[in-house]
Amino acid sequence: MSRNSLTGSPSQRVLVVGGGIAGQALCEQLAGRGCAITLVCGEPHLPYDRVNLGKLLSGIEPAVTGLQLRPETWYADQGIELRLDTRISSLDPDAGLASTDAGQTLGFDHAV
Repeated sequence: MSRNSLTGSPSQRVLVVGGGIAGQALCEQLAGRGCAITLVCGEPHLPYDRVNLGKLLSGIEPAVTGLQLRPETWYADQGIELRLDTRISSLDPDAGLASTDAGQTLGFDHAV
């Protein structure tokens, strides 16, 4: 099996870098496939709707309600490892390794 084919095997590790709507959508698509998913987000909070954040800051939206894309329990229920306040500092696709700014090493079969 090549590194480029995603079969949904639990032994396949998928590293999703970025807690925006695209990263969230990918997690939602992969959640039912049985992969080991790690979502790395550089911000300290859960992925949120950045599009509507502008409305909130400009006063069009009066409250923060609804900005989180999913509640924290959703990630645990889906078996997604959530790494908040973490940034990827280097990525070695050939070795299947990513390094974080805190010096941790994360292994992966697929990185997006």
